[in-house]
Amino acid sequence: MHSASAEKRGLRILPLLFSIGLLLLLFAGSYHYFQYFIDPDGVNYLTIARRYATGDYLRAVNGLWSPFSPWLIALAMRQGIDPVTAAHFINLGAAVFALCGMFFLFRRFRVPDKIVNAFMLVLPVFLLYSIYKQLFDDLWQVGFLLFYLLLLLSKDFLHRWWKWILCGVLITMAFYAKTYSFYFALLHLPVTVFLLSKKENRRFKKSIGLLVMVAVVFLMLVSPWLNLMHEKYGSWTISNAGALNTSWSLKGHKTLKDGMTYLVPPSYPDGPSNMEDPSINEGYLNTFLNNFPGSVIKQIGRSGYAVVQGIYVTSEISILMLGIIVATAIFIFFKKDQRLFDDDHKVLLWASLIMPLGYFMLHFEARYIWLLAYVSLIFASVWLAAFRDYINNRRAFNIVLAMVVFSYIAYPVYDLKNLFRNGEREYQLSEQIKALHLNGAFTSNSDPDIESIVAYRTGMPYYTIEFAPPSEKELLQEIRKYNIKYYFYYVKPYDAVSVQMKNEQGNPFPEVTGGKIEGLKIFLIDDR
Repeated sequence: MHSASAEKRGLRILPLLFSIGLLLLLFAGSYHYFQYFIDPDGVNYLTIARRYATGDYLRAVNGLWSPFSPWLIALAMRQGIDPVTAAHFINLGAAVFALCGMFFLFRRFRVPDKIVNAFMLVLPVFLLYSIYKQLFDDLWQVGFLLFYLLLLLSKDFLHRWWKWILCGVLITMAFYAKTYSFYFALLHLPVTVFLLSKKENRRFKKSIGLLVMVAVVFLMLVSPWLNLMHEKYGSWTISNAGALNTSWSLKGHKTLKDGMTYLVPPSYPDGPSNMEDPSINEGYLNTFLNNFPGSVIKQIGRSGYAVVQGIYVTSEISILMLGIIVATAIFIFFKKDQRLFDDDHKVLLWASLIMPLGYFMLHFEARYIWLLAYVSLIFASVWLAAFRDYINNRRAFNIVLAMVVFSYIAYPVYDLKNLFRNGEREYQLSEQIKALHLNGAFTSNSDPDIESIVAYRTGMPYYTIEFAPPSEKELLQEIRKYNIKYYFYYVKPYDAVSVQMKNEQGNPFPEVTGGKIEGLKIFLIDDR
């Protein structure tokens, strides 16, 4: 009897083992072609990881970029592992973690095996795309929040103090993975406790102790971070990200400190660019109180655009996802017949409604709401099971199941084509520049996102041209002001073959590549 039960449990976990194995195979087979891509945020995370690895802790503490991934990469770097390689494999670990969370969520809601198997077949493709698309933090956030949701839905959550402590730990880990998780849990946890209390006919006041316990655990675990943030920035805050993004959104651009006009230096002399910690060079932060009521009007416009943007980016997850969530919300909130959905589904629904709220203030990217992809799979499973019972036609059900399942990988597969060998050119370019044995800072006429990657790979500080100088004379003055040694000029199709950069006397600066790097001229800005 015991042996039969164990065998049954083993069979029930086979889809997870198969899915993990498939993900590992896909990663092993694709890594060679995607290993060079570093997303624009990645340069900053990698630089912060280097600072942790080398003991430069105060500069490593950062109010914009979350620390969890840099901590893990720093540990790998101390073992002599290449940081970009470490980032990929650590993100693979995050994908496996999230995959486990999703599988156990399927089991928690008793999703029929056929539907589970179908989703577990395609989730490795979605996760493979996630690994390469965003190397840092977002997948860890999804994983921690999935296990947070599982914990809330576990038996006797309201009555087990050790589960409250674990809840505080999971929220903390999700916070360290991505700061936004704190604001999400701040709203979602009380709503969930209210729903669970109502389900058990328990007065909400009796669960206040739970919320206090979670808050105490969270504060205990984040207090070292809060102290470090206070030491560095001089204010008690968990993050600078919201203030910086709100200010840039309202102003439409960065505001530079006095004395800065066109070029922005890197945050630190040995850093790749200003975006490592932009608060250092930021002039002032705009808020709703500045330029009132103009700032409010701008925010309304920005939020309206964010709504449209949010609707669009949901299609990058699945063309059906938004419809699935909206249909579920309508059914739960407005239908008296609740045979399809129960109170546990409400916990997931509120998660899907709360998660996007903060981004309506700024802007959307699909990765910001990846959690909704996993939550919507539970809702989709309910609708699919109901359709199966209603139609009673295996072939029709299989067609609809395939349509829903593959809708979650249609865009990821398409975008993987865009990521194929992406970043390889920048890697090769950086290797060619390193072969020249250049030493010093540079600025460039190219895209700052690309040049920050070149700066990271070459170890050369990069000064961003934030506002284009009106003439070459003003550009040269800026270069002189910061003692920038090199100007990287990427040749345009309409440029003359002998394009040159000249000094104040009209004499050309030395060009150091000797024509060895196609499409790039590097001018040595020597003394007058």
